[in-house]
Amino acid sequence: MVSRPLALCITNPSWGRARVSPSITSNFRPPMTMFWGYFLCAMATCVIIAGDYYFKLAIEDGDTLLSGRALLGVALYAASAALWFASMRFITLAQVGVAASIFTLLALTALGHVFFQEKIAHRDVIGISLAIGAVLVMARAV
Repeated sequence: MVSRPLALCITNPSWGRARVSPSITSNFRPPMTMFWGYFLCAMATCVIIAGDYYFKLAIEDGDTLLSGRALLGVALYAASAALWFASMRFITLAQVGVAASIFTLLALTALGHVFFQEKIAHRDVIGISLAIGAVLVMARAV
């Protein structure tokens, strides 16, 4: 295996991963590649949700932005950037956007309901159902 400088790998994202010839189709993604893209997107969302959880705890206790829990939330947000970057190597930006929205919607709804006893309204159920439909449409569109 040929070693390449990190700067060159960052500027040329095709190094280190298989690419389908653009002459076949520029939007083709093998199913396993899409799996890893959505998996990494879900993991990034989970890390962000953990950050949201610590923000909510800090706010409920009247903490400032410089409190330990708020700073932990900020650190988790920063850590999720690496997962977002990795997920965009496998799926399109549009797919990442739609998937991240639904993952965030589902996770925050569950978090609010389980840990903070927030009610789930009919409107929430309808919105979640429509968002799941959008993910299915985006997954098939590519």
